[in-house]
Amino acid sequence: MSWGGTIAEGPEAGAPFPAFFGASWVGSPPSHIELARYVVQWDVTSGVGYPEELANLRRWYEHTVELQLTPDLALENYNCSGCLAPQNVAEYTSALQALLQSFPDIKIVEAWNEPNNAHYTSHLTPAVAAQYMNAAYALCQADGCTAIAGDFLDSEAGLGEYERSYERHLLPRDPGDWAIHPYHAVKYMSDSTVVSFKAALPSPATDHIWFTEVGAYYCESGTTYGEQAQAEQARFLVEELIPEIRPAHVFYYELAAGHDDPPACNSQQDDTALYAPARPGGPLLARAAAGIIFGSYLLQQPFEG
Repeated sequence: MSWGGTIAEGPEAGAPFPAFFGASWVGSPPSHIELARYVVQWDVTSGVGYPEELANLRRWYEHTVELQLTPDLALENYNCSGCLAPQNVAEYTSALQALLQSFPDIKIVEAWNEPNNAHYTSHLTPAVAAQYMNAAYALCQADGCTAIAGDFLDSEAGLGEYERSYERHLLPRDPGDWAIHPYHAVKYMSDSTVVSFKAALPSPATDHIWFTEVGAYYCESGTTYGEQAQAEQARFLVEELIPEIRPAHVFYYELAAGHDDPPACNSQQDDTALYAPARPGGPLLARAAAGIIFGSYLLQQPFEG
């Protein structure tokens, strides 16, 4: 929503990024991107969230519609001034209704982003998270959107117990579409967390699984793994985990962390970017993992912010 970059080289030099994206990445090889995902403060229409939060949401929405992508909106509670989780289901429902009315082309709703993440302000008890999902499911039944259950972070301890408790409070018990963020699986190149998540679903053989957020780490919490390690993780995701689980959709986090500066890597920010500048003020250049995620074509496409 905030990147106004242009292509530094190639036949599309000088074109706005949305135009290049639409021409190069949507609908046909080298990729088949159909959806655009945005995580937002749940009561953003009331003016809550980070500065410019509502304006950023509008920009994202306008670009998504312009590119003929399907908008996917995930609700959560940010770690920001004045940001609090809903006090009850009625408050959550009213806020989601306002979002759907303001942005009518939203066709996918993730009821709550990473409710099992005990290390962040999005954390909810399984019962409360399920109640929000019930509200989102009911609204989507009336509004014609798809509500996604779960959205669990696979690195959290007790994922299976949380998932089973969450399911006991759902109505209906099986919404049919479920999401997980398999960061742990990709980092350690092991399918165990995702396999366990799938096995605990109400209907493992028929439920649709989404990877609504995943990334391969270049660095994490101040530790740099490097470009080759990131590429190996990306290869595990593309060549092993996706073919095994066959998710309905996969959202990679993130294309680039910023416009001009190398991504931060500290206790507050990890680095899974596929494009990054080598120096402050430099162009955004493809890392090896970009060619694995998007295809070799994009390795020839540097960007400047």
